[in-house]
Amino acid sequence: MKTIIKYYTSQSAANRAISRMEARGFRVISVQTVDRGWSLLKTGCLGLIFLPLALLGKRKPIIQVTFQRTQ
Repeated sequence: MKTIIKYYTSQSAANRAISRMEARGFRVISVQTVDRGWSLLKTGCLGLIFLPLALLGKRKPIIQVTFQRTQ
């Protein structure tokens, strides 16, 4: 069996990829949202301006989809 892990930046992109991969004979094993942490540059700059705004420096999460080829 062949297993592939791919990452997508939006739910719509993940949905399109899932449809394409299923048409190619793969099945979805898992779908997870991966937290990417904080952007140091944004957080630092916003922290200098106004400390509560530093929370806006958080990076947007990505979607991890694991596919497996069906027989």
